[in-house]
Amino acid sequence: LCGSRIASVSRVTVIAAWRKRFAEYLHRGQALGEVRADVSPEALADFFWVAWEGSLLAMKIQGSTQPVRQCLAFLFNEVFPSRG
Repeated sequence: LCGSRIASVSRVTVIAAWRKRFAEYLHRGQALGEVRADVSPEALADFFWVAWEGSLLAMKIQGSTQPVRQCLAFLFNEVFPSRG
């Protein structure tokens, strides 16, 4: 149990670091006018993570890469781009 607790804490730490780094990139994109600014970069990073994980699960269940391709296309074509 102790080993699994350590692994769980480690995963949480890695995900938090990834989220922070990705939010920083999104913030830079917002400053350049390339990423929508009406949503915080942290919220966009959180949404990306949840959508990505869901698409990976769907890929495993369906045995197809289509969910991942669809998810990425939607995120990068509809969710992230600047509306201006």
